[in-house]
Amino acid sequence: MSKRFIAVTLLVMLISACTRQISTPTPLAGTAQPVFSTAESSPTVTATPLIVGATEQPVPTVGVDCPGAPAVHVAIGQEVTVVVDDTDQLKLREIPEISPDTEVKGLDKFTQMKILEGPVCAASTDPAVSYWFWKVEVQPNGEIGWVAEGDSLNYFIETASELAAPTSEANCPGAPAPHVAIGQEVTVVVDDTDKLKLRETPEISSDAEVKMLDKLTFLKILEGPVCVSSTDPEVSYWFWKVEVISTGEIGWVAAGDSLNYFIE
Repeated sequence: MSKRFIAVTLLVMLISACTRQISTPTPLAGTAQPVFSTAESSPTVTATPLIVGATEQPVPTVGVDCPGAPAVHVAIGQEVTVVVDDTDQLKLREIPEISPDTEVKGLDKFTQMKILEGPVCAASTDPAVSYWFWKVEVQPNGEIGWVAEGDSLNYFIETASELAAPTSEANCPGAPAPHVAIGQEVTVVVDDTDKLKLRETPEISSDAEVKMLDKLTFLKILEGPVCVSSTDPEVSYWFWKVEVISTGEIGWVAAGDSLNYFIE
């Protein structure tokens, strides 16, 4: 047998082996078959949602959280009063940003507001000075905006409980000691010849007067008291924010002077 014949025979056998089909058994009906993938499996990553809301945010308590700002001293839901003098009004802003473009209006001293959201730290042009801002609703007109809580020297807003809860005449020179409290219903006891004045703000000025209250008018005390000085440095008055029960009007009245109480 020639070498050529042997080589041809081996080549034919090799080709036959490579092209031979291997039978695969047919799986029984209803039998689940495993599925294999050559792709490398990757773990599924689920993003944790960022919950942004007043109740979920931690309330900061120290100034270092907002450089140059005083520690937070008010909270969501509280009613607060503007304590900035009218010569430098507190600005109500559209957003918590220190810019002339964000200013909505100036708020007078003793303006009442309700805190809705916050606080948000807003930086100024000075990197060492920032402000805590709160979203507020201005009472009673319902305007909504943002106000700064204060700076490194003073607070711009205070809660009613922080304004002053005096117990003696010494806290308000010339005024009698407070004898009423928030939530009480009181009666005007001033004679009609010298009627008690309902004022828009706790301020002794003709511009603040809203109307005269008759004797025996019923009032409900809402906030206060606030000590207001007169032109005489030795004479002051405790003022209370009240609601006239018969009409729903809201304003401020003096509690009395050194001689008499005006409400009982």
